[in-house]
Amino acid sequence: MIFAKILPHFFYRFCCSLFSRLRSELRFFVPFLFVGTGGFLVDAFSLILLIELFQPASVGETLFLRCFGFSLGVLFTWLGNKHWTFRDRKGSGSLLFYYPLMVLGALINLSAFTLCLLWLSLASRYPVIAVAFGTVVALFVNFASMRFLVFRRRTGERRG
Repeated sequence: MIFAKILPHFFYRFCCSLFSRLRSELRFFVPFLFVGTGGFLVDAFSLILLIELFQPASVGETLFLRCFGFSLGVLFTWLGNKHWTFRDRKGSGSLLFYYPLMVLGALINLSAFTLCLLWLSLASRYPVIAVAFGTVVALFVNFASMRFLVFRRRTGERRG
């Protein structure tokens, strides 16, 4: 009987705490989305420009150019996240630490994309579903790695 009275209160407190935490994370997540969108545009348009300039003759050459586009996109997001999204964070924010985490995010994106294609027959017919799935999975992994590894909380700062 007493358990029935305590449980709703515990659940209410848990939900309030969770929503408060999510609200405090939104102040980082929304700018992170904008910076990531900009990084995608830098990546995509630089690849288009490089393809126009160098006219690659093979898939291998196109992939090589893609690495440059990806690197420019990573540089853009690093600058945006360092100077806007996480500007009040202590973390080193080092590009040498940031870049490998973005490569890891890209590998996670590709892995989730591939698994979705293999496990979901609808994604085989409409690959954009797998692209979206991979992007969303990598989005949250990248956000967590930036928020808690690269741009950590300042020393002595209270939790939000």
